[in-house]
Amino acid sequence: MMKPIETSPIFVKPRPRLFHQVPVLETLRFVEMFQDEDTFYPRIKFFVKRMAENAQRFFMDDIYELGLLKRNLDTGRYKITTRGKTILRMRLHLTYDDGVKYNLAANIVREVKIQPIMALEPKILESQTTASAAKTLSKTIGQEIGINL
Repeated sequence: MMKPIETSPIFVKPRPRLFHQVPVLETLRFVEMFQDEDTFYPRIKFFVKRMAENAQRFFMDDIYELGLLKRNLDTGRYKITTRGKTILRMRLHLTYDDGVKYNLAANIVREVKIQPIMALEPKILESQTTASAAKTLSKTIGQEIGINL
């Protein structure tokens, strides 16, 4: 017997938002305030590195959960009810929205051409790639089940 999709393990706990888990806005403010102060470069590097690493981890968790969701949908163990479709839409939209917002914020940080940020450019790009992958996966799953994001 097929169970409703809302009973899937990924819906047991609510998904936190990116800005509650990763200090993106704080990093943006800090970089904007102190980008002209050489003495703050080590702190800027610390904040940007922490933002990129935490975002990478955050979106990797999202990709893992979305992969589980996709596998559960593909195996046919769950059926999509009207309520389940609403819950799926909200969950997929959160991932998509967070991916877009993070990529925007990371691009703003990367526009500041100072040494500590330029040194972390590969790490920032890697986290943006992971965010884009999570965003793309959520959009793909949504399209497969008829949800437009």
